[in-house]
Amino acid sequence: MSDNKRKQGPLDAFVTVTKKPLITPSSSEENEQDQSEIVALEVTQPIRAESEETEHNVSSDVNENLHIIDSHPDTHDNDIGFQLSLHTPLTNETKYQLLTKPFRPDKKYTFPNQQGNDGTIRRFMAIWLVQYPCLSYSPFYEGAFCSACSLFSSTSNQSIGIFIHYPCSRFRHLKHFSTLIKTHLNSENHKLATARATDFIHTFENPSSSIDYQLDRNRIEMIERNKSILLSIIKVVITCARQNIALRGHRGEFLSISSIHSNRKWFSR
Repeated sequence: MSDNKRKQGPLDAFVTVTKKPLITPSSSEENEQDQSEIVALEVTQPIRAESEETEHNVSSDVNENLHIIDSHPDTHDNDIGFQLSLHTPLTNETKYQLLTKPFRPDKKYTFPNQQGNDGTIRRFMAIWLVQYPCLSYSPFYEGAFCSACSLFSSTSNQSIGIFIHYPCSRFRHLKHFSTLIKTHLNSENHKLATARATDFIHTFENPSSSIDYQLDRNRIEMIERNKSILLSIIKVVITCARQNIALRGHRGEFLSISSIHSNRKWFSR
């Protein structure tokens, strides 16, 4: 049987090995890959720099953006910046004056220069006060506030504090003024504050149109009506007492006398 046994050969006789050539990237492909990485870096870096600049421009640090100059102390009465710096509740008369007769720089007014890090000079433009009547300029801070929002805004979010918690006065504010003012005017907070300011002016000029006045007037009318009714009842009681007429009974003397002595305009209702 040993002769009939099948002879076993090496394992390589049953396996076919195919060798593939090693492909290495050419120098041109390596250069293209390197150039694509360089382009990606060049595109990413400006975007990152721009985002950092935007974050810096919208800095919400109120103390950093409040720089007192007080160039015209004689304008404190209608200077919205000075009135807000007092941190005291403003009277309705003061609010009305700040809304209707705020400080307005004349043609001879000199706006201070604001210098950037690169030496660029910018200054506030008087035409902005004409284009955007909601703005009031403050010589106390040498910057512009939104009158309605500064007086009637209910938000305490300092991320939207420009024109509200601090003026548009610094170089970075003036550089991006168009974007900042458009964002502010389109905000729901500004629209709500403007509506409140309009209602306040209307109520201040026409006190009879206020809700408090209407409620007080209705209350006074009700008191006078009740007094008239009570006076009529007292007169009837006195009459019944003088004539020795019972106040209670089924004959209806009290109601008959009441209809005579009472003021029908009030008592009969």
